[in-house]
Amino acid sequence: MTAPLTSLPPLLLPRPAEISFDISSARPLGADAAVTIAPDPSLPHPQAYRLTIAPDAPRVRIAHRSEAGLRHALATIAQLRVQYGDHLPALEILDYPAVDTRAVMLDVSRDRIPTMAEFARLIPEFAALKLNHLQLYTEHTFAYGGHKEVWEGWEPITPDELAQIHAWCAGAGIELAANQNCFGHLGQWLRQPRYADLAETHGEWVFDCFKRSGPFSLCPVDAGSIEFVRDLLGQLLPLFPERGLSSGPVPLANVGCDETYDVGQGRSRREVERRGKAAVYFDFVEQVFDVVRGHGKRPMFWADVALSHPESVDRIPGDAVALAWGYEADADFDRWCQTLCGAGKTAWVCPGTSSWRSIVGRTSTRRANLLAAAEAAAKYNLPGYMVTDWGDAGHQQVWPVALVAIAEAADRAWNAGRPGDPDPHAISLHCFGDRSLAIASWLDELGDVDLPLHAHCGRDWFEGRGNPVKNASALFADLSEPWNSNAIGRDPDDPKILAAELTEWSEVMNRLPPLRDRMPTNLAPQLRAELDHTWGRATFASLRAVCRRVARLQRLTGAAQPLFASSESVKPLIGDLAGIIATHTALWLARSRPGKGLEHSLSYDQRLLDELRAL
Repeated sequence: MTAPLTSLPPLLLPRPAEISFDISSARPLGADAAVTIAPDPSLPHPQAYRLTIAPDAPRVRIAHRSEAGLRHALATIAQLRVQYGDHLPALEILDYPAVDTRAVMLDVSRDRIPTMAEFARLIPEFAALKLNHLQLYTEHTFAYGGHKEVWEGWEPITPDELAQIHAWCAGAGIELAANQNCFGHLGQWLRQPRYADLAETHGEWVFDCFKRSGPFSLCPVDAGSIEFVRDLLGQLLPLFPERGLSSGPVPLANVGCDETYDVGQGRSRREVERRGKAAVYFDFVEQVFDVVRGHGKRPMFWADVALSHPESVDRIPGDAVALAWGYEADADFDRWCQTLCGAGKTAWVCPGTSSWRSIVGRTSTRRANLLAAAEAAAKYNLPGYMVTDWGDAGHQQVWPVALVAIAEAADRAWNAGRPGDPDPHAISLHCFGDRSLAIASWLDELGDVDLPLHAHCGRDWFEGRGNPVKNASALFADLSEPWNSNAIGRDPDDPKILAAELTEWSEVMNRLPPLRDRMPTNLAPQLRAELDHTWGRATFASLRAVCRRVARLQRLTGAAQPLFASSESVKPLIGDLAGIIATHTALWLARSRPGKGLEHSLSYDQRLLDELRAL
């Protein structure tokens, strides 16, 4: 976009509910200009504000119903100043959110834990997007007293650091809620000898459709499991405030309890066979809820197990908040909310950023997922919308890939049920400081660079057949396959299909250089470095995908292929990956803590590097 920003309509994020403006009437407004602020109980929402910028004195008037409304008005003025400087146009805005609690959840357990300097930067960034609730997803990365063997080396968040994060959030009008998984996803604990006896199983089991082995969930019929939870929550929950902010007077505590697939496949098998998995699950979860209540908090939990057993929804207590989550384009938020709300339960929708397991993001999936959640929030008048940013498989995505999604989610939650779409120009300006207004659209295009392959590059983990990829991009999914894997594409032994897939991957590879040439300039150095790294990792992934298909096609046909036909072809890949590892480390340390998280993240690239060197 080449027009001066001062000649454009107001670029605001989130979009205001109602706005009228006259750009031609812009007048100087100095930094010390008087602002008239007055409460107005007649406004239509507790967080509502009315902002009037008149062509004559008094220039700026703010009416609000609460401190939150005043904060939102001041955030809007700050965005107007970014666009227009001191010459603000005449306008009137009546604005308020469609969803009361607009939350973001950051995964600080797989494997990134932000530095304190990064937390200090992130919290005002979230407040500027009018988000008002933050959770830090925790498994083993809080420094619990008496449990050092679990978190040692992970550079965990300490109680003193948590107090500082809470102070920053409170000053920004953001509710920081406790988050500790208390049932599944506890492998880091249960692999330690001290806690091993609490595991459901140490053997083989099936996670959804994936074969796994080793500990994952607490055994729900072991009395020691709830005592373990009681210890953790007894240390964590008192560190959080006694009164809630955005979500009501009683502060929330998220106890997770999701994806407990192994329950019934180990020590609780007989009890599950006798009474049913849902009954065994809820017997334990209700004990966890009682612990939460004992600390003056309101329990919330991931509702996937309950929704997979709809007959059990009535067992969700009236005070619990059920978190309906799903991260694909076809996530059925409407049906889930109908089930929960129809049973009189309190529900939030929890879509995702689609950044994890992706490298570049998954733009089309993200857009559909965030919109579906917003539509359900509006239809069922839900009190909460929480976008989640996970870190599965090394948390390799850079922050800008997550941020563009969080910004879109903030707009969707604020405007749930209202027409229109988030403005990528506003995201570019206010999230990335990009006055060319191009970077958000560029990131969106990059996030779909491998979209044609998503229909068939996923694996059937039992049969090895190609299926639509889920919870990953094609680029990431292919990197997860060993070089000589037979599970390539739709039919690994059909040369015609393999050749067609080679063509598709070549097209992905060929789309990347023009994208690199069109990357906006004049970006902040950190942002530019992260985008260069993302592009480089995507280029490596596509080149590797092409090379290994050429090699397999040559083995199947016995004929030399025109590209990368010899073992010499892997040498550039080795050099590229070594550079990616070094850059990943440097960029990680600019935002995230060192330690075992970085070590684990690098292990994925190191496996690839060792594999290439062995060819």
